[in-house]
Amino acid sequence: MEKFIEQLSASLYVIVRIRFIENVGLTESIFIAERMKEREFL
Repeated sequence: MEKFIEQLSASLYVIVRIRFIENVGLTESIFIAERMKEREFL
């Protein structure tokens, strides 16, 4: 049972992280992508 709860909380954590990245990190990742493009040209 403990193993099940461990896996459940782990997957919940992953889902929360993904949601956070989708909402907050979206603009950040776009910014990083733009920076990476600039670097490729240099």
